[in-house]
Amino acid sequence: PPTPPSHPPPPPPPPNQCLDFIAPAADLSICRNFRFADLRNATLFKAKLDGVDLSFANLDGVDLREATLHDTDLTGASIRHAKMNKADLIGTVLTDAVLHAADLRGCNLQGVLMHGADFSGADLRNAMLADVFNAEKVSFARADLGGAVVTNAWLHQANFDGANLAHFRSEGTQFKGSTFWGASLQGVMLIDSSCTSCDLRRADLEGVGLRHFNAEGVNLEGANLRQCDLFMAILSRANANDVDFSLAQMQSVDFTGASLVNATFTGADVFLATFNEATIEGAHFEGAHNLQSASFQGVLGKLGSGEKLIINIQSVG
Repeated sequence: PPTPPSHPPPPPPPPNQCLDFIAPAADLSICRNFRFADLRNATLFKAKLDGVDLSFANLDGVDLREATLHDTDLTGASIRHAKMNKADLIGTVLTDAVLHAADLRGCNLQGVLMHGADFSGADLRNAMLADVFNAEKVSFARADLGGAVVTNAWLHQANFDGANLAHFRSEGTQFKGSTFWGASLQGVMLIDSSCTSCDLRRADLEGVGLRHFNAEGVNLEGANLRQCDLFMAILSRANANDVDFSLAQMQSVDFTGASLVNATFTGADVFLATFNEATIEGAHFEGAHNLQSASFQGVLGKLGSGEKLIINIQSVG
């Protein structure tokens, strides 16, 4: 097969004439080769860097507030502690870039390529990520994504451990295989999104909107889903042991083949929910609404505290 094209060679050793253009509000599109350049703590406030090659550059501490970086190549760049709030990064390449503790508040990240990017500890409050595809193994560990909006994105195997996702909104996004250990999820809204095979153990999702949420095979062990809106959510083959679903809206939820050992459904509305072939050992359904409309065919185990479901359960194990 043909050899893929390689990057152009790095610029010559200093002095690189392009460095003469570094200044606030500079237009660097006229001198685009900054590969491997050392721009630590440079001031590029409101600068224009459209189409510039900054791959493998050192941008630690750089001031890029309100700058435009359309289709800029930041592959492998070090962008630690950078000031980038309200920067416009439409189509920017952030593959394998390191943005530890960078300030990205209010950034526009539409169409960004970010496979393997590391946003650990970054501030992404109120940022917008849209049309971000094939973004695998991105780290948002301990990042602040409060109020951020993500639409039409694929964030597979992402790391959200310890992240702040308060009032985070996602629509049409895939989080396949992602982890959320210790993440703050209060007020999260996940609409028409999926989190298949995700790790949400012991997550606090109380009151979260999860309508049409596809979480097949998710690990929710010990999580708090009290008062969640789970309308038509898919939780088939999920590990929901010790989960609290009290007072949740669970109309038409699919729990087929799920493990619900010691789960609590007190006061939940399970209208037309499906529990077929689920394991309900020790589960609590006292005060649950519309149990008669739910399907419990082939369930395994006995309910907790001597409870009995006043419904037709077939082939109970």
